[in-house]
Amino acid sequence: MYNFLQNIIGSVIVTVLITAFTKISDGKLNASHYIVFAFILFIFFSISPGLKRLFNKLIMILIHSCFPRIGILNGNINSPVREYKCKRSNICITPSMWEHELNHKINNKFKQIRFISTSEICYTYPILINPFGDNFPEENLKLHTTFYKMCDYVKDGGIIICTGGSFYSHQNPKNSTWFESVFINEVDGKQNLVNTLLFQEFGITTTGDNLSYEKQKVNIYQSEEDKKRFGQLIDENIECSILRFRSVTRETSNYIPLVREVCDNSFPAAIIKYGKGHLVHFGMLIVSVNSQEFRIITNVVNLLIKNKFRI
Repeated sequence: MYNFLQNIIGSVIVTVLITAFTKISDGKLNASHYIVFAFILFIFFSISPGLKRLFNKLIMILIHSCFPRIGILNGNINSPVREYKCKRSNICITPSMWEHELNHKINNKFKQIRFISTSEICYTYPILINPFGDNFPEENLKLHTTFYKMCDYVKDGGIIICTGGSFYSHQNPKNSTWFESVFINEVDGKQNLVNTLLFQEFGITTTGDNLSYEKQKVNIYQSEEDKKRFGQLIDENIECSILRFRSVTRETSNYIPLVREVCDNSFPAAIIKYGKGHLVHFGMLIVSVNSQEFRIITNVVNLLIKNKFRI
């Protein structure tokens, strides 16, 4: 469907160019002129791959504005065939629950939400969601080829949505039934957060070196500036508190707060710019689709779609 729309829009643009060319020439054109013009366009795009990529990307941006697509990782590298299930870690809702709830709570009737494998990650899906908490499917546990593929996706303008402790664990579903820690060192049971992929690649530091003291209820708020920029993301008619888990801290580089812990001790919802794209990090324990934590996530996704994925 997307390829069909891309071809249609491309054809319309070329038609508009021909029409403009005709008007500039006062309509004094014959069939040979059109043939020459079409040949010039063909040669131009053939010898200019960079311009062709830009042309295709502009078309894709236009399509995304009208028909927003969200990709949810299904936990597979290629397909469910001959691969184990990717396990969730520190998150209580399943990938299917993500898909069901987002379909009902995203306020855009033209949206498309689809489960994809890591091999399908591309800008066809301007928003990518990892529903496995702090675990993620990784094809190569040493070289982290899948992780860096996701990094390239963000660098090119994509948006990844992660929950607390993103990329703290990894699992190769091709040959393993369980995940393992990405951490290199642990001292006295404490995790060295500077060894995480989240810090090393995105410059993100989070609360809680010690996991047993991390999951705690904290009060949250939005500053007036936050509300002006992003709208009302918190339901102020109920208690404004969430169960914090791995919230972004001030030591993080280049972050934009969405939701703040009282006294600005941490930022349970924040955007981190990376290349041309962004990583949206939710440092909250998601225990239910009806929770305040999950409502904040759907409010942010609605905001991203409404703003046509521009932050």
